[in-house]
Amino acid sequence: MGMLASFESFGQTARKKKRGASGEDGNFEGSDQAETDAEKEGADVGVIEGLRKSYFKHVAPRPMPHPKMDCVVDSLRAVFEDGQKALVFVRRIASVRELGDKLRDHYDAWIEETLCCELPDMRAELGKVFDDYRTWRRSRMGISRVEGEVVPVEEDDGAAPRIATDESGDVDDPDDDVTFFSWFFRGEGPEKRFSGASFRNNQLQGDSSPFGTFFEENYVILLLGAAADEDPLGALSRATEQDRASLSERLRQLAAAKVQGRRGEIPRRAIFEAYQAAALVVLAGARRSFKRWADAEALLDLRFPGTKRESDRMGRSSFPDPDEYLKIQTFFSEVQRRPALAQVFFPRAPDGPAKFALDRELRRELLSHTARLGHAFITLWALAAEMLGSLEARRAERGHDIVSRLLKKYCDRLASEIGRGGLTAMYELSSVSQNFDEIVRLNFPEAKRAKDTASIRKELRKELSAQRPVAGMFGGVTPRIVKQFRMPGYPLVLVSTDVVKEGEDLHTFCSKVIHYGIAWNPSEMEQRTGRIDRIGSATHRRLGALERPVRADEKLEAQYPYLGETVERLQMARLFRKMNRFVRTMHLSFGGEELGSRGRESAVHVDQAFAGDERDTAPIEGLLETKFEIDEKLLLRGAQKIEPRERQERAEACVDRLSALLESLGKRIRIDWHDEKREARVGTTYRQGPRLLGPRDGAVPGENGVRLQPFLLYVEGAPIEGRALVHLTSPVGKISEDTALAELLQHQEESLGARICLVTEKEGLQSYTVTVEGDILLDPATTEVEELCDLFAAVALCADDVEQMLLPDADREYRTFEEDLKKERATVRDG
Repeated sequence: MGMLASFESFGQTARKKKRGASGEDGNFEGSDQAETDAEKEGADVGVIEGLRKSYFKHVAPRPMPHPKMDCVVDSLRAVFEDGQKALVFVRRIASVRELGDKLRDHYDAWIEETLCCELPDMRAELGKVFDDYRTWRRSRMGISRVEGEVVPVEEDDGAAPRIATDESGDVDDPDDDVTFFSWFFRGEGPEKRFSGASFRNNQLQGDSSPFGTFFEENYVILLLGAAADEDPLGALSRATEQDRASLSERLRQLAAAKVQGRRGEIPRRAIFEAYQAAALVVLAGARRSFKRWADAEALLDLRFPGTKRESDRMGRSSFPDPDEYLKIQTFFSEVQRRPALAQVFFPRAPDGPAKFALDRELRRELLSHTARLGHAFITLWALAAEMLGSLEARRAERGHDIVSRLLKKYCDRLASEIGRGGLTAMYELSSVSQNFDEIVRLNFPEAKRAKDTASIRKELRKELSAQRPVAGMFGGVTPRIVKQFRMPGYPLVLVSTDVVKEGEDLHTFCSKVIHYGIAWNPSEMEQRTGRIDRIGSATHRRLGALERPVRADEKLEAQYPYLGETVERLQMARLFRKMNRFVRTMHLSFGGEELGSRGRESAVHVDQAFAGDERDTAPIEGLLETKFEIDEKLLLRGAQKIEPRERQERAEACVDRLSALLESLGKRIRIDWHDEKREARVGTTYRQGPRLLGPRDGAVPGENGVRLQPFLLYVEGAPIEGRALVHLTSPVGKISEDTALAELLQHQEESLGARICLVTEKEGLQSYTVTVEGDILLDPATTEVEELCDLFAAVALCADDVEQMLLPDADREYRTFEEDLKKERATVRDG
């Protein structure tokens, strides 16, 4: 058997269908590998198809063993242990399904072993559960794949929906979601068992369940701290300077008004939320006695929009008192008690009430959705099952007393996993928190502009639902799967055709790409790898944090598996040579492949190739050549050694040249110097209309459209060949980036020679959050005053334009920024 049809999979080939029906090529379609339809199809298609049908019918209803595929699958088993994602590119749809099925088999075996180790006293019960799952799976997989089509069968009790859809209209391959996780933790699971799905749906999301507030926020404890743990009503009374009895009655009236109109018994969670809203109303109104009243008001508007500040009528006389409901502990109040966990999940609190409230709510919702819908949920369920002592569903119904104990046990578990490697609940949750800004930017940009928590919750529920350990894509991109792959946790492996080879960023948590099915064009191979080889990628972050030489296992990994003793070996040798040539010629001619290298080069003449004994082609590891002239000094590794005296002479030459240039500049631009240190100077420029004023123009700021603009100018470094950088920064003022970011970006596009910059909180500057900056390279021998003049015009005019656009109330002078500019100047001098 030559395996001509089967380098990728034994699944039915596309050519059995009408051409173009599936969007894939035949086995040797395209790239001039073959000339006739028979050659393109592969000579052994009929034999392979007969073997596959026979195996499915007489041996097992699963994919037939495949040497190349099984080797790749075995190499990917580690992802279930370490949580390091992998992206697999294939050419054929059949490969997506077959690879996915094999990986899902391994996942099921792994999760069974993991749960048995987690719950050793329940091995017998777990064994019965997995027997039920295998029965369900056989029924679910009872489809005629032998015939090459997915034919639906009648669903058994407890089966999940055949086709998973979401509100965005995405439709998934129904066979892409058959795992123990989808059945037990997401689907209905077994009857009369304490399954993960029943725990989440009936307890964690149950309005009347004591677990229903598990992932809610107790805002009283959040804002009042430890003082509210034991006696939240007393802490509220002290913070608002109100009598305890009258405060209790007011809270009860506000909470009752919040649920006014509900019929029947009010659910426990609704009462909890009503009292949280009432407490925020009271704290927001205590402006004289409570320092964080603005934070309370911002949280109230975001979490409970439209809440009335006063009750306009008497509430229910039977409405419960506040003490019990204000004391309810949640996961986040337990985290707040533990500094180690709090630092991981909420590392910083942004300045400003609105920013604080949005950051807190978005982080909390993202963490809670991750804990409920992803791999981390398995840990929570296992701890709950251990405390119940059985998987019988009726035990869970009597388990109301375990909520507080489960909170502590879950947080104990998370704390014990800090710093531990592998796929743990803490790894998934901490990775979300540590990469929060990047995850939100890529996956949930609209959430940053959300008006209320409900819209955040709706968006996250839509995008993070239907998670699966192994995902596949073909025919089109499923946005939900792409977003989930850009987060830690599931899916751990994404098997896809070329539908994601361009336009999708998959780099945030993936450092491995496997080119299971090759593309003949080297640029396409580079495009595929480029999905994870990007700035800000997992590899980029990992290598950027190193202060030692890089190990081989820390680099981005690109694999090209092939069958060594088949014609595929010859194809790969040809491809590797083309890829090396492509990389070299991109640097030499910018033209990609060399002229004349296309056409029939992808065709392999087997007799000649085997006679030539083509073997692996080593990847390029040395320096690449370029047509640009490169200073040899720039190629030296590490910092060049320069004698101290020579370094000092270079620096002095740069500073002397800058002083001479500034003297000439003073004859062209009106500048008031406030402090003229040689290495860092502060001053003010003046403008009228579209130009900077000259030295003899004595117009007064505020009259006839004359405005002023402070600045800090400094020179830093004297690098190779004695050149240095002259940097000019001009502060604008304190601006809310949430409301002004779009305008700043638009203005940046129109600004030449200047950069609009946001100042980070850690820099500790109080008077401005936005600056405009620019720089030029200073060469003592060649830099002219015109370059410095252009720099001042670009930076000062842009800074004043931004100030007028976003802060039109005043023209801020040097004294407004004096202390912070001195800090920056001192930093420059110390550096």
